[in-house]
Parts: sequence; structure tokens; C-alpha cells
Amino acid sequence: MRILILNCDMDKSKITNGSSIINRLLHKKYKNARVDIYNSFEERFPSYRDLRNYDRVIITGSRASVYEDEKWIHEMKEVIAKIDRLGIPTLGICFGFQIVAEAFGGKVVHGERFIEGFRKIKITGKNIPIFYGISLKDKFYESHEDILRKMPKGGRIVAKQDGRTEAYVLRNFYCLQFHPEILPDIAAIMAERDGKKTSKILNGVGANYETPAGIIYNFIDLKAE
Repeated sequence: MRILILNCDMDKSKITNGSSIINRLLHKKYKNARVDIYNSFEERFPSYRDLRNYDRVIITGSRASVYEDEKWIHEMKEVIAKIDRLGIPTLGICFGFQIVAEAFGGKVVHGERFIEGFRKIKITGKNIPIFYGISLKDKFYESHEDILRKMPKGGRIVAKQDGRTEAYVLRNFYCLQFHPEILPDIAAIMAERDGKKTSKILNGVGANYETPAGIIYNFIDLKAE
């Protein structure tokens, strides 16, 4: 199994950087997996030839907005088109969720408020493999202000929260507005770092709560259709 992480997270800490967190989770379960990380925000991307060698792609979150006029963001959309042509199963998280939408004609806009902390989502799609084992009681970490205003053609909404799209499926792309890689220990570290009230961020989630990571494992374990 070869997994590509397109890292859009500029956080320099190996503890809280999204690609580092995902890498740790992957190696915890998939001992023999090869995980390659490309810092997309540094305009580093695999070639089309190299892309063909990957079984899964994960696009991380970012403090950047997908509508910013940055070279690496434009390049990322081109890489997403290549991934689509190759049909590689891809998980888009937060920024990844948004840039996949924009790459296929969707529209992301600046929201009215910053949403942060563990919150419940409502799964609206049926038989969605990445949500196996997930219940309506489960909570997931949010950290975003931009929102998806227009769904790309062919996209199917599979989860919502307060009327907003929280997850959609588009061919080989599984896209989440929330962060399944962020578990309570990391959320607490980030809350302390940012001067936020930890109890408010955790919102009743216990220290050993690991359910969100199951979505990443479900994604890796997807069966060929």
C-alpha cells in the first residue's frame, strides 16, 4: 500500500501539523504502508507518472483559503484533475474538501463565523463506506470559517451540520469539512497553544475518544468498486 499525503498545512510543529498527525495514525495501523508527504504549499507535487504508483491520496487542511490567488493552489487543482483521471481514491479534509469542490466547478466562500471544536454531524447518505461504525452521537473536530456554497456537478452530499455541507462524495473523492485526524489529545494541545478554553473545544469528548480516526481507516480499507 502506497499512500500520498498532499500537505497543505503550514504548521511547523510535528505534533499538530495535519500531515504528521495523519502519518502517525497510518503507521499505527498499517505497519507496512509507504507514506509519502509532499508540502503542496511549497509547490511540491508528484509528477503524473509518480501519481500512478499511489493507492490512496489524502489532502490535508490548511490555514489558506482555496480562493486565494496563489500558484500552489492553482497547481493543486491541476493535480486533482490528474488524480481524477487516474481514479485514485482520495480523501479531502477541510481545505482538501474545499479545493476538490473548486477544482470541479464548486464554489467556496468566506463564512460569517469561525467554527471550532468537537461537534455532531448528521450523516444523510446511505451505505457510505467511510462512515461505517459512525453513529449520530459521535462528534468530530471542526476548525474552519470558509464554507461550501455551491456543490460541484456530480457531487453527492452525505453529511450536514446546521444546514451546511459537512461531507460529499464525487466519483473517487471522499471529502470532509471536519478533521477526522484530530483526536482529543491534539485538540487540547492546540487549544492551549491558541489560548482557547479546552473544555469548550472538547465539548464533552473524553480523552480516549478515537472514533474519528476510524473514518481514515475506513477510507484506506475501501474495496475496489
